[in-house]
Amino acid sequence: MNSIRLLNALISIFYFVLLVSAFAFCAYFLYISFSEGGVGLMIDKAKGDVMVSAPNLSDKMGIKDYGYLLLMFLEIVFFIKAIYHLRKATLKMIRNEMFNLTVSSNLKMAGISMIIYMLNKMLCELYKDVIYLGHFSVGFDFSGFDSSIFILILGLFFILFSNVIKNGISLKNENELTI
Repeated sequence: MNSIRLLNALISIFYFVLLVSAFAFCAYFLYISFSEGGVGLMIDKAKGDVMVSAPNLSDKMGIKDYGYLLLMFLEIVFFIKAIYHLRKATLKMIRNEMFNLTVSSNLKMAGISMIIYMLNKMLCELYKDVIYLGHFSVGFDFSGFDSSIFILILGLFFILFSNVIKNGISLKNENELTI
């Protein structure tokens, strides 16, 4: 039970830090959008990076830039959504309600959100490569815990675990009926 409390505490801290960071980024972006110079995207072709830049650039944002920012925004939204559903599931687990449809549905939504997050992240990288850098490349990242394949596996695991909980609920209900 203490491990579930620790897990929930870590997920909650991470969730609230993500929310504060996302709101701070949005506030900063809106601030520089409406300042004198506006916003631009800086492209570093040597590193393959695209960054939101400071005001007073000669290049203003075009439709391709807004498309890239939309993909980045969706990436943040689905990652926060995944952490939110994990947090809701662990809150139910703390109350010793492991075999609950709420836990199952939240774990399933966390898994789906993680998969959509990673697919969106890969789409964002593809968009950047094609639109800004001028070449086409698709691939999986196998480096560490932030790797694309690890996040996809984790998302599939949460979906599988939600199905295990659903099966546990049906077995529990059958057991209660036979007594």
